[in-house]
Amino acid sequence: MVIALFAPDIAQAQLRRPRAEIVPLVENTAVRAGSSARVALQVTLPEGLHTQSNKPRDPTLIPTVLTVDVPAGITWDEVVFPPAIDLNQVGQDKPLAVFEREFLIGARLTVASDAIPGDIIVPAQLRYQACDAKMCYLPVTADLQWTFKIVPASAAVVPNADAAALLNRIAFGRGERPNTSRTTNDERRTSNDEGPRGSDDLAKLEKFEVLGSTGGYLGVNDFLTFVRNAENGVKERGMFEGRGPIAILLLVFLGGFE
Repeated sequence: MVIALFAPDIAQAQLRRPRAEIVPLVENTAVRAGSSARVALQVTLPEGLHTQSNKPRDPTLIPTVLTVDVPAGITWDEVVFPPAIDLNQVGQDKPLAVFEREFLIGARLTVASDAIPGDIIVPAQLRYQACDAKMCYLPVTADLQWTFKIVPASAAVVPNADAAALLNRIAFGRGERPNTSRTTNDERRTSNDEGPRGSDDLAKLEKFEVLGSTGGYLGVNDFLTFVRNAENGVKERGMFEGRGPIAILLLVFLGGFE
């Protein structure tokens, strides 16, 4: 009970999972066999938030990652992330490379020339970490999908006018080759960080040894110092260590009013 009284509000805030509104976009309602398809994700975060870019400058930060599970007859040729912007965040020595509150991520798919005509679903996952000017929150993995119809090479194709206008803002042809290494559903579920993960994962946790503990929000340098101290057996000074009973009561009393 005492610990809860002075637990910093900022630590509780970091446990939040702000979620983006993500809309899958397809350039055309149908794609001819043997041709490419431009698709995208329109991402909108709550007001005041951004995400880390796909290539953060700080390796300790979580990048924005797009994974596409291409079905048979489809290849994933290109991923196009938006240009990152610089953001000065409290506790960081240099600006972060982030994506703004609203942004687009493009992907170019190719339909095989011998693909069977009909509706097709292309599943995808977007993993991102929402942040504001002071802190970053727990990451989220969103499950998404693009749906379109494969038609013969000679068939007519009708564009999605609204989607095409947004897709034209993406620098297709200037993206990068995606990492097409496939992951299993079980591996992807671990990134959702939602609830229990099964008896096997719980058994693995029993092998971990707690070398140190702390609380609240730590900047990168303070966190790395904490990790090094824990590995080297340096004990952190507790909040009540070396304090008299009156000082301890005062800390508990003040903590209850935070």
